[in-house]
Amino acid sequence: MTKNRSLSVKLTASNQDIYVAPPKFDGEVVSVIVTSLNGNAATVSLDWYSHIEDEWYPIMDSVNVIANGFIQITDAILLERGDKIRGLASATDSVQVTVSVKEEFKQNI
Repeated sequence: MTKNRSLSVKLTASNQDIYVAPPKFDGEVVSVIVTSLNGNAATVSLDWYSHIEDEWYPIMDSVNVIANGFIQITDAILLERGDKIRGLASATDSVQVTVSVKEEFKQNI
């Protein structure tokens, strides 16, 4: 069984989870859209966490998003259950991140 989900989070100046692959599901993140809010430029950092390796890996680090602009990532990011994507912005509520993901049920996990 596969289901498609989209979710959106306004980032703060501290790391926060954007998406966590749920128990018994693998997730294929098919799109990440990072949008500046309030007409101001902002910087954003995104990381993904591998629960198997217990390690964080950068997706983008202090990348500038121009005022009224956006950045879109369309290369797939494959996550196993418990893996996650987190992010932070240069200022609270200055950036919104929207993630679209395909989740595939893994019965024997």
